[in-house]
Amino acid sequence: MTHDIKTSPLELIAARADLPVEDIDPGQTLEDIGLDSLSLMEIALSMQSLYAVDIPEGALSAKQTVESAVSYLHDQCA
Repeated sequence: MTHDIKTSPLELIAARADLPVEDIDPGQTLEDIGLDSLSLMEIALSMQSLYAVDIPEGALSAKQTVESAVSYLHDQCA
């Protein structure tokens, strides 16, 4: 199974927020779409599992924009 690292971070964020990808505004904060620190930890663990990368604890913040978080996660997988 292959994963598109350009879309997978956004798909993980959308799934965790229980929102369709197309309903997410990249300028919104993760907090704005209903994600808390536990949700962000679960996203980081999913990325680590999918791509065998290390996402440090606290690397994602609820105050980050969706765009910033997706960019960070994408960079970690590249």
